[in-house]
Amino acid sequence: MSKTTIPTGGITADAINATLIADDAISEEHIDATVITASTALAAEPADTDEFLISDAGTIKRIDYSLIKATPGLDFVTRTSVSSNTGTVEFTGLDATGGGSIRVVFNKVITDTSGGVNMQFVVGDNSSYETGANKYQAAHTYNQLDSADSGNEQASQTSFRLVDSIGSDSDGCLGGYFDIFGFADGSTNKFVTFALSHFRAAGGRYVKKGGGFIDSAGAKTKLKFQLSSGNYTAGEFMIYRHKES
Repeated sequence: MSKTTIPTGGITADAINATLIADDAISEEHIDATVITASTALAAEPADTDEFLISDAGTIKRIDYSLIKATPGLDFVTRTSVSSNTGTVEFTGLDATGGGSIRVVFNKVITDTSGGVNMQFVVGDNSSYETGANKYQAAHTYNQLDSADSGNEQASQTSFRLVDSIGSDSDGCLGGYFDIFGFADGSTNKFVTFALSHFRAAGGRYVKKGGGFIDSAGAKTKLKFQLSSGNYTAGEFMIYRHKES
């Protein structure tokens, strides 16, 4: 069988197109460095494939996207910082977080000196907050770090009670987190778990772990933190979304 050799000069510009080049057939030796730099924009899932390309030390590599998009964890959504007296902290538009389950993180939340301050939250949809009788059922165990005191508490109320008698210690009063599972899911009731540490206005340092239920199957879009009396004076309230894929 005869073989015909085409000289380099006989190949016109663009005569060899993408259909004639196999995947992964061209190494970094034959690619201009500026192309590799520009390829960082490809570090996302292309619309028509389950792979993406990344640049690593001048080499473009192909990776199965399924290994990345299944990574669990939390996505930051929003933050509210309190620096002056306010009776409530409210988050709206949380349906945009997607997924369905959220985490709230508290950092050094402080209240004024009003006695017997209970911290509570309520959830709602685009029209109103859920405040029906016995809608929020909570229970927790507690241990006092500076004594042998411990115990259990439970409540079924028109709001979800997290901690009672928050103090005003500038060293940091309340810290911790809680999760609402199924927050944006319209087909199930909501499940809550929490782990919190705080200084009590009446004295003592407490660790509390617990959970409960919110008897409402509608998808929720907003969340409000309120006090039985007094005001928040400082602290951070942060919302995260649980990744589902």
